[in-house]
Amino acid sequence: MRVLPFLEDLGRKAILEAWGEEADPILRPTVDARHGDYQLNGAMGLAKKLGKSPRDIAGPIAERLAASEAVAKAEVAGPGFVNVTLHDTWIARALDMRVSDAEHDGVPTVDKPAKIVVDFSGPNIAKQMHVGHLRSTIIGDSVVRMLRVVGHEVIGDNHLGDWGTQFGLLIVGSSEWGSKEAMEADPIEELERVQTRVEAS
Repeated sequence: MRVLPFLEDLGRKAILEAWGEEADPILRPTVDARHGDYQLNGAMGLAKKLGKSPRDIAGPIAERLAASEAVAKAEVAGPGFVNVTLHDTWIARALDMRVSDAEHDGVPTVDKPAKIVVDFSGPNIAKQMHVGHLRSTIIGDSVVRMLRVVGHEVIGDNHLGDWGTQFGLLIVGSSEWGSKEAMEADPIEELERVQTRVEAS
């Protein structure tokens, strides 16, 4: 269970029950923990719509929020904010639910799973690999893992591309500009030199 969406739903229900109106609760974490955990600001806009003072609107909303087992305290503050303090036992239960979800760690799955292909990495295999290739590999693998954990069927593809052309160019380049001595001494370095020479021609 995600706390913020849960509290937003709770705020919408409180507004609907108190005033018969559907409105965004405009829920935000409080800047100062002394004023609670979250602040509901929706009463301000609703007051204009209903032609009442924001504090008058906020009072009945706070009463309904306080009736929830998740809320330890809901108080009207300032011009019409509702400061919400969550109940410690409810927080502990929510955290316990996340910890017990070993498969998804509390991350909700999508309603409509899709089959997704992620094409990533794909280095030029006719050249030496280097540390720069790790970036796209790690990013691609991370995207695959994130999509899988929310329930999608993911095919991760490390597509190497047109390797036939690359090796064909190396064969031709080696016959034109290659060095047998250099190939025997350091074949990888020599192939890299030939590839660079081919690209420059």
